[in-house]
Amino acid sequence: MTEKQKILLFLISCDPGVRSIYKMVKVYDRASFPFKVTENLQPLLDEKLIVVSKYFDNGTANEYKITEKGEEFLNHNFNDEEIIHFIKTMDDPDQLLMITQAYIDRKNGI
Repeated sequence: MTEKQKILLFLISCDPGVRSIYKMVKVYDRASFPFKVTENLQPLLDEKLIVVSKYFDNGTANEYKITEKGEEFLNHNFNDEEIIHFIKTMDDPDQLLMITQAYIDRKNGI
């Protein structure tokens, strides 16, 4: 799994997180254009780490939620320091870094 996919999975798992396509494009494409959100969501769907939780009226996916399998994956494969380092290599990391760091701090009880 790529670092981008791990970031997607982690932020989908957070509350309220970054779960809707609109928010994802707004946050991720600003940091790394193009982030290719839908291309990076597909492996998470294929591995059943996330599922679609809401659809647009036209039947396309609007929002996602993490599965139990996804939570387990994060518990064993998400490294805070590696993700932060990866985000810092992006073109404009500030907003994504701030959001991710805040959720990592919350997860770690800081």
